[in-house]
Amino acid sequence: MPANSVKTVSAGLSLIAEEQLWLRYYVEVEEPHLEIGEPGDSIHTDGLWQTTCFEAFLADHGGTSYIELNFAPSSAWAAYEFADIRTDMKKLTLPTKPEIGLEMSAGHVALEAQLNLPKHWRGKQLSVGLTAVMEEPSGIKSYWALKHNKAAPDFHDRSCFTARVEAGV
Repeated sequence: MPANSVKTVSAGLSLIAEEQLWLRYYVEVEEPHLEIGEPGDSIHTDGLWQTTCFEAFLADHGGTSYIELNFAPSSAWAAYEFADIRTDMKKLTLPTKPEIGLEMSAGHVALEAQLNLPKHWRGKQLSVGLTAVMEEPSGIKSYWALKHNKAAPDFHDRSCFTARVEAGV
């Protein structure tokens, strides 16, 4: 279903101090805003993708494994590791929990997340997919990504991981 209130979604990332991943998502949105949930503790929570959620997929450019990172405006987060597309999913243990910040105004919502990559994900050339699920108060959901290659959104589709970054050692 197309977005009603969401006009644009942009995202960026960078690596800081060798292993810190910094992500920023900026959503231009008209009133009424998005479903963002109640602010809470920064804890690992499953099922975040079912409502407004900002995501990053990082894949080993030369292999089949990848990780999925989810960040909710409420400060909840999730991290998973896959051996291949949607196979052998397990929770990914991060060295420290992500730091998540939210900024809102009448015309935008911005989320920043910063986290340390696990050691076994450092020093790799990574293919990256930056994505978002936007849920409006009316129940309309829209799915945003750097690229969609199928009729229905599939954030796990490796051909949509179009950004590249090399992690520090």
